[in-house]
Amino acid sequence: MNFLKNSSIYLAALVSIPIHNFNINLGFMHLKAFQVFTVIFLFSCFLKKQAFIAKGQYPSVFFFICFLCLVVFSSINSITIERSFSLTFALVFCFLFFIASLIFLNNYGLNAFIKPLIYTGSLYALWGAAQLILFFLGFPAHVNFEAWDVVPRVPYFSSENVHAAFAVITALCALFVLLEERNIVVGGLFVLNVVGLVATGTRGAMLMFSISALIILIKYFISVPKSRLILGIFSCFVILGVIFFWDILFIRFNSLGSGDDGTSRVRLHHFEEIYHYFIDNVHTGVGLGGSPILASTNHDLHNVFLMVLFEAGIYSFFMYVLLISYCLYYYFCNVSSRRKDNRLFLVLVLFIAVWGQAMFEPSTYFFHLYLSLALIMYKPELLKNENNYS
Repeated sequence: MNFLKNSSIYLAALVSIPIHNFNINLGFMHLKAFQVFTVIFLFSCFLKKQAFIAKGQYPSVFFFICFLCLVVFSSINSITIERSFSLTFALVFCFLFFIASLIFLNNYGLNAFIKPLIYTGSLYALWGAAQLILFFLGFPAHVNFEAWDVVPRVPYFSSENVHAAFAVITALCALFVLLEERNIVVGGLFVLNVVGLVATGTRGAMLMFSISALIILIKYFISVPKSRLILGIFSCFVILGVIFFWDILFIRFNSLGSGDDGTSRVRLHHFEEIYHYFIDNVHTGVGLGGSPILASTNHDLHNVFLMVLFEAGIYSFFMYVLLISYCLYYYFCNVSSRRKDNRLFLVLVLFIAVWGQAMFEPSTYFFHLYLSLALIMYKPELLKNENNYS
């Protein structure tokens, strides 16, 4: 019963991450559903004394707290103090979600949310596919259709890039379960999740999904019986076929490097523009949320590391990199003793995919990043009966 109650609260937070359009306006920030569920889950765990964090995970918590303190210091010197403190609260919720994810994994394990993620991603994908069908049939649909797009992009319940980060995780999890179980139902869910991702039209997410899926397929081709070779080839064709077909309609990947649609050149100019403001205040940066105010394009920086560096300053950036580095160090120390556990391979691939996409997006506040940090610190030895929840 404890599992059903507590884990359900966390899973509610997890599956509602892409829902940003429905929120409570607190004045200084908009409180979203997954943030509410995260707080409730943490409160419940502390009451029931289930807030277990392993000793080896303590440094990551410490580094995250130090990062938040440096961000607060940066916000005091921001060009837009009110906006900076509002975004600082968003980072505090990112920290709480990171803690909640660690506690969930330590108590219930990775198997407890892989399939719920896949099922939820499939439901979102069905909704996205329905919007595209309605659009092509001439009916009102919830899509974005900019001047540089040949076909519409589905923002789902937030924005295209936010949902794409979630869809990358669900599609990769579906591919992993498909190769593990060789189940035709999971195969259908995998295809559906890939379609849901492609419907967002987010190039960075599709690119990182393709790379990450290829890594998974290569690993399985090398290490599993040849009986799975056909399944792997089928998966590869689905991935490449859907994305190639959609790219022909979008005509977007081939313009990424040349900047024919303005995206590449605009972003590079944006980086250069904010850099000139940053070098005048290297220690604290321009403040969270400062770059869209200072930039002529009024856009956020589309790179997570440059966003932290330019907006929060060099010290915050150093602590942010230290946090990520320690999580990876913990992972490789852990994986050395469990090389045959494919779940540990999966969390590394998810980490690569999520942080790879973050290089193309203003993603400092994407909860998916901090989920991936918790996943990379997943340690099966902490669980006694994980299979009971698979």
